[in-house]
Amino acid sequence: MHDPWEALARQAAFRSRHKVGQKVRARFLREEGGLAWVSVDGQELLARVAQMPAPGAVLLFLVKSLEPDIQLQDVTPAYSPATPLAIMAADFLTVRSHFDGLLRHAPEYPAEANPAAYRSWLMSDTARAEAFLRCAGVVGTLNRALAPHGRRLYWLPWLPMGAEAHELVVRNTGRGLLDAELGFIAPPRGMTRLRVLFKPPRAAWRLLLERPEAWNAGLKAFTASDARAEFLGLERLPPGGRGGVLAEALRGLRF
Repeated sequence: MHDPWEALARQAAFRSRHKVGQKVRARFLREEGGLAWVSVDGQELLARVAQMPAPGAVLLFLVKSLEPDIQLQDVTPAYSPATPLAIMAADFLTVRSHFDGLLRHAPEYPAEANPAAYRSWLMSDTARAEAFLRCAGVVGTLNRALAPHGRRLYWLPWLPMGAEAHELVVRNTGRGLLDAELGFIAPPRGMTRLRVLFKPPRAAWRLLLERPEAWNAGLKAFTASDARAEFLGLERLPPGGRGGVLAEALRGLRF
């Protein structure tokens, strides 16, 4: 339960900084009871939005009134399928590159290799947290365009930790078969691609490496087949495959 005095303090701070008719940018944090918690200039407020976006998405509100209650109208421009695909993809690559650059010079990663520990570590630093949320917001924009095509982009920068340029695309073939491809760059071993075909209860996967010779002998144990996931082989990544998982997933789509 939220402290009512804390809520009053947030509202007072908002009133002191804004006026009716002003447009303010906010970042979506989370949903609660059909309302959205948003961050405006570092102040967390509850607002009603037209549609719940992905965490980190940037929203635009019009200040309708400040007294007796703060009323914000969601005036975020609606997503348009006419938005050039190249711009959306370029936005993702730009913010992801900035995020990777920050982490390249960051202190050691958390000891626990799980998403919860990784997110907690990210949010402990303002610059890292803001870069993470920006990237998550751009991923949400891309996914609104990909949804009608049965495709979805996942950005999981902890899978694996220490790598860069993460991107995971999942395609639904419509026949109960999921086609997933994970790509990342593992310095100094180069680009790695993991392709998985999954149709319950079986799965099969293939590994493509830019520099197979840079991986140690432990790779053999990693690629050992079992009854649940059949290993289809290890290949050298062809030159045409270095454009990235997302680039291949978007090729040929019309928006």
